[in-house]
Amino acid sequence: MDILKNRILAEGLIKKGNIVNIDSFLNHQIDVELLEQVGERFYQIYKDSNITKIVTIEAHGIAIAYSVARLLKVPMVYAKKVVIDNVDAGVYHALIHSYTHNIDQCITINRNYLSCDDNVLIIDDFLGNGCAITGLLDLCNKSKCKVCNAGVVIESSFLKGRQIAQGRGLKVSSLVQIESIIDKQITFR
Repeated sequence: MDILKNRILAEGLIKKGNIVNIDSFLNHQIDVELLEQVGERFYQIYKDSNITKIVTIEAHGIAIAYSVARLLKVPMVYAKKVVIDNVDAGVYHALIHSYTHNIDQCITINRNYLSCDDNVLIIDDFLGNGCAITGLLDLCNKSKCKVCNAGVVIESSFLKGRQIAQGRGLKVSSLVQIESIIDKQITFR
């Protein structure tokens, strides 16, 4: 998506650890026209996949997942980040490591919202080290639902997230792949 690449180049900020901050248009302040284009692109990719639910993680994945779920006309479920010692028995939970914040977090989804009858599409904003996506995959596996694929807006392909996800049997589609960040210059695949 050229429009997305152009916005990353124009407004993306490179933070310590080669983290691309896109708060100005997708993660904090949302350009709704761009969000709709992202949702439409994922819709075109997955419209014939018999998706019954979209699964994402709070907070940055919610708007993107909503846009896709609205077009696919299916419910969206998001994993909540909770304090590890406050995990309710009525939830599926998984431990993930946040690349951005360099902390471990527990994520949960209420057991009532995923079932073995669901065909799930995982949606997220970034794919870096693969922890968020594989954590969501763990939650889905606990519910015994079928995960058809994962869609990410931006993939840092110089990290190992795709290989980790594929090693767990998860197919990944990304709208933009960042190949490298050298001296705060981004190159795309």
